[in-house]
Amino acid sequence: MKILFPVVLLLFGAGIGRAQTSDEFMQMLLEQSKIEAAEVLANNPNLRTVEVDVKDGILIYDYLFKEGQFNQPKSQDDIDIMKNSMIRILKANFDSFMEEEVSEEDDFSMEELFEYLKGFRFVYIEENTLKGYQIDISSEEILHYSKPIVNAMDELTTEKFMEQYDVESFAHMVAKSSREECPMVSNGMVVDSMVYDYTNLHFYCRMDSLNPIQSDIATMKKGIRDQMVFANGESNFFTILARLNGGWLLHFTITNIDSSFIISFSPEEIKEIGGDSTLNETERARYALHSVIETTNAQLPKMLDFMTRMDSMYIEGDNLVYQYSILDDFKEVKENQGAVEWIVRSQLMSKDPSVTYLMTMCANAGYGLCHRYMPLATDTDKKKSKKLKKPEVIQFCFSVEELKSYVKK
Repeated sequence: MKILFPVVLLLFGAGIGRAQTSDEFMQMLLEQSKIEAAEVLANNPNLRTVEVDVKDGILIYDYLFKEGQFNQPKSQDDIDIMKNSMIRILKANFDSFMEEEVSEEDDFSMEELFEYLKGFRFVYIEENTLKGYQIDISSEEILHYSKPIVNAMDELTTEKFMEQYDVESFAHMVAKSSREECPMVSNGMVVDSMVYDYTNLHFYCRMDSLNPIQSDIATMKKGIRDQMVFANGESNFFTILARLNGGWLLHFTITNIDSSFIISFSPEEIKEIGGDSTLNETERARYALHSVIETTNAQLPKMLDFMTRMDSMYIEGDNLVYQYSILDDFKEVKENQGAVEWIVRSQLMSKDPSVTYLMTMCANAGYGLCHRYMPLATDTDKKKSKKLKKPEVIQFCFSVEELKSYVKK
């Protein structure tokens, strides 16, 4: 999902120096902000007006969109992601302002600056409708934002901002989609939930017990790290986290001794995991797929609807195969193959993060994707199948090139 909105970059000019009073400083900041607001208005045809005001130390931006040109966020999550990205940009601008724009004789700290400027309010409204939302950012939120930003001033453009917003939004959607699949089982560990808090990725895991080797947390962490490096993260989350400068925290609970501990990977460690180049892309993707197969099969068989049961996932030749059993009238599926294929193809085109990830891994590993349907095997069916030496099967397969095209769309 992409929500288009104007972004104030607050590129302070040399004219903003040490003011004698709060009112003087805010007035200088207001005048500079009005100039920038006019530039935003001139460059965005979707806007009717952009107004800037100051009240009680709060710099207020009111964006009025033309009717029909406003994208309302679908949830509070979307607004929170936007706010987090805006804090990052504001922090980068203030850091650069402090380091580069202020002369030595006028030098003052960001804490002193925020004695004058208490925060920001961004108001987005569509004309002639009730659509709108508001984002408030306090000076404290900017001051205490600690994630480093490299070459921030070179990246502060609307295009870069939206790219950053899209990455954060995608990270949140992948975590949410994965959380809906929990609990997930892998190597004796159960992942009950995963959460992206706009800074770190959290896994909440439990194990029945620890063997002597696992009881050493440092050894356990090394094993996880080595597995992730080989698999290039097993999930595109590691590439995303590296771009967001985020960390990874695994919260473990050991049920038989009622104990808990955390294994954490810093942003620097995440970048190392996501950036290892000792294995080629095909090897990484195949390793990741085998991990997905193991995790998925541990949860199967699973009913998908009243007549379809997913039985297994496996590699066969050059394809990753999803195998299903039809518990009702298989003849109906045969007679409506076109409709079934349309449903399968629609899933591939849905832009669901987990589906996109799987298609990407298949394509990178050189595998196509097949959805294979078979009637539920009764004793009579087994005898019939054995006699015919070939089971009754309907399948829909998609080549590597088709999967690549769906990922790109």
